[in-house]
Amino acid sequence: MKTSECAICGEGTYVDMNIHSSTDLHNAGLALKLVGRTAWRAVECDRCGNVQIFRVARRDDQMNADRW
Repeated sequence: MKTSECAICGEGTYVDMNIHSSTDLHNAGLALKLVGRTAWRAVECDRCGNVQIFRVARRDDQMNADRW
């Protein structure tokens, strides 16, 4: 995954939180429930802690996967 500048503080960069299951979400302190087989990505700013969560449109879409 490419790193990008934080949308909130503008100083940090986003780091992949390795969220791949409901257990991972719970362990990260996020109160969301994964439903179905949709792929999700969560990233956190290494400076301010801002979290961004994205639903990956299609898990088998190679072009989409390359963007991460």
